Amino acid sequence: MKIFAISGSPRENSFTDKMLNSFVEGLGAAVQISKFYPHKMEIGHCIGCLTCWTKTKGVCCFRDDMDKILPEIQSADIVILAFSLFVDGIPSHVKKVLDRMIPLLKGGMYIDKDGHTRHFIRKPKTQKAILISSCGFPELDNFNAVKTHFEAICKNTQWIPSGYIFIPAAGAKARPQIAKKLDIIKEAGRTLVQQGKVSESLEQEIGKEVIDRDLYRAIATANFEGKPFEVIKGLFSATVSRFKKK
Repeated sequence: MKIFAISGSPRENSFTDKMLNSFVEGLGAAVQISKFYPHKMEIGHCIGCLTCWTKTKGVCCFRDDMDKILPEIQSADIVILAFSLFVDGIPSHVKKVLDRMIPLLKGGMYIDKDGHTRHFIRKPKTQKAILISSCGFPELDNFNAVKTHFEAICKNTQWIPSGYIFIPAAGAKARPQIAKKLDIIKEAGRTLVQQGKVSESLEQEIGKEVIDRDLYRAIATANFEGKPFEVIKGLFSATVSRFKKK
């Protein structure tokens, strides 16, 4: 089984990368993974010239690191996109990769089963796709926009959406409950292999809150405002006491 994975966090040893690694570990030892960090690569912007459709037939007019990426996407059985949310969506360095995938399509158009116009795939292949993401806000619905975008991408590439791994309130990543989620993400990888998709129950378990939202917001605000540890500790104690009384 061939895996193509993008690790889209620009930070070293990022939480997003840990999520991705846990999922891949769950897929088992038999997988062959090609993992890329777009922010470390030389990847230019698509300029929409459509030369890859009209003249060079599947070959981009630019020579850069996309020459390494495109064959790996084309031959993969599973495509994994992993990134933290940037302004409710896909980080620009990851979006560049997606924009530059145009050579994998043809200019010709057809109507799909839903009555929507699509481009033909140059070399059709059954491929599953997984979206892995984290965000700093505590509400799970912060992922709604990127999920919709991902589903649209899957329709245009004929990828089969097969799992959503979302963790909100990732700023609480030091908490033990967050660390336990990495084990659940590993189980999600095993489920994909065994059942063909990540179960909704596992997706829900991964996305569960691990910290009270009011407490999370208070601690985050104190941190960003440079408040001393004693203040943050006091916020924690006060919030815990308040919720025990409820």
